[in-house]
Amino acid sequence: MKRWMILVSVAALILIVGLGCSSKKSDKSGGGGGVLTLTSSASPPGILRENSQLPLTVTLTANRTGALIYYTSGGTPADPTTSSPIFDPVSPIVIDGTYAEGTYVIKYFAWYQDPVTLNMEQEFPFNTSTYKFREDIHPPTVYINPDGGSYSDPSSITITITASDSHDAPADITVKYTTDGTDPRTSGTAQSGTGDGTTVPWTGDDLTVKAYAIDQAGNESGVKTATFTVDKSGWAQEVWELINADRAAATPSVSALNWRGDWAAGCDGHCEQVYLGREAGTLVKVDTSLVTWYNSDDTQHRQLMDFDGVPATGYFVSATAVAVGVEGMTSPTDFYTMLMNNFSAQLLDPTVTDFGCGFHEDVWEAMWTYNP
Repeated sequence: MKRWMILVSVAALILIVGLGCSSKKSDKSGGGGGVLTLTSSASPPGILRENSQLPLTVTLTANRTGALIYYTSGGTPADPTTSSPIFDPVSPIVIDGTYAEGTYVIKYFAWYQDPVTLNMEQEFPFNTSTYKFREDIHPPTVYINPDGGSYSDPSSITITITASDSHDAPADITVKYTTDGTDPRTSGTAQSGTGDGTTVPWTGDDLTVKAYAIDQAGNESGVKTATFTVDKSGWAQEVWELINADRAAATPSVSALNWRGDWAAGCDGHCEQVYLGREAGTLVKVDTSLVTWYNSDDTQHRQLMDFDGVPATGYFVSATAVAVGVEGMTSPTDFYTMLMNNFSAQLLDPTVTDFGCGFHEDVWEAMWTYNP
């Protein structure tokens, strides 16, 4: 009988221990039915870092609300115990400049006690996060987007300078650039921005952008160069197309003007002569069978007019054609607008059938069949 009672007592004890273990395991539940293992981590994680990142703030967190994190830290910290400091999120760990060119170590573990069952759990083994610092010797990289090119419509292009670095955020990187072809490292015309996106204005003339970047440690990138040119090859015919669009939209519609390439070539030549003469400060007289330009001291056949506040450099009417040339036009839409504001009746007339125009820099000329 005594032997039987001893066996019953042992069985009861095993059952009680088993129930206790089962209760502790259920305390680890994360609420989803699985077992939640107590863990902790450091943010940012330990890794090789540059001195420019000092001071560095480190936060320790556990995956269970209410858990405590015991830790030790420093160059060669002791292993943590429950007698070590408890991490306080309000006062995170700050690694200062003392550890430049050195190593900082944080050792830590999480500890938790269930407030209902009073069961305790401790993370094992403890974690170690090592932060090694060194002098920042890595230069940033600078980019210009787009990387140059030829464009017919500069207003549709946004030129942006950006920079990247192995440790500094783009917004913390300084970029300097020039648009006059000079070296931004030494030029007095250099402008400044940041590597997260600095926009360079492009007004329409050919443009050379030179840029470089400087990180917080003073490391400099090389100079990046991008050249942007205005593709003017289709500008003259753009004027012709705009006028034809107006003719098609007229009521009743008017057939399209014929493009005269020979007239356009002659206009190009005249405009170049006028432009070069003006830049040289000399008077220009262009007199050919195509179009006649007269300078300010000529009176023969000359009719100077003011088109929308832009002085006409030359205006000529022959028995078969009209020609007009002006200065100060910087785009095909400018010249088209001037023509339609002053000659729409002629340019929309069905009896006017042929058209040609050309330009050189800001000097434009157009010719069309004459309808008296």
